[in-house]
Amino acid sequence: MAKIVPLRIRRRAPVALGALLLATLLFGSIVAPACATVSSNLPKVITAVSDGMLVLDTIETFINGYFASHPNPAEQVKVNNAIAHTKASLDAALRIASGAENLDQAKVDEAFVEFRTAYTDLMGIVAAYGVQPDQGGKLRAAPGGQGLTVPAPLAMDLKVKK
Repeated sequence: MAKIVPLRIRRRAPVALGALLLATLLFGSIVAPACATVSSNLPKVITAVSDGMLVLDTIETFINGYFASHPNPAEQVKVNNAIAHTKASLDAALRIASGAENLDQAKVDEAFVEFRTAYTDLMGIVAAYGVQPDQGGKLRAAPGGQGLTVPAPLAMDLKVKK
């Protein structure tokens, strides 16, 4: 039969935990002002990236439906590559912005420049298949898959605090 051994509880653990908490608070109060800009702007960047992915996923779904009823493998590969490139540039923008110190408007613009170019190019390609930009910020699809109107992603004109 196994012998039950009582656990020894160290009385120093609460003191060590308290010291660790104090050190964290002190370090946080010193570093926090420098991180305030990043932490206040990062949620806006994440929201813009999520919105952009939603728009791109909607375009991709529409285009896949279009090519299901109008097969053209060469064109479908071209469009799918443009969508993949645009998604990758949006993901890269998030990674750049997430790693930036003092995330300001200049750094956000720099992070999203590739996405903005890729998205503009993508909209030029998919226009031939019925995808159009909507200036009013609405997402609309025509009956029968004849057209799709998408709002510009928030990342196209993202403004952050200074």
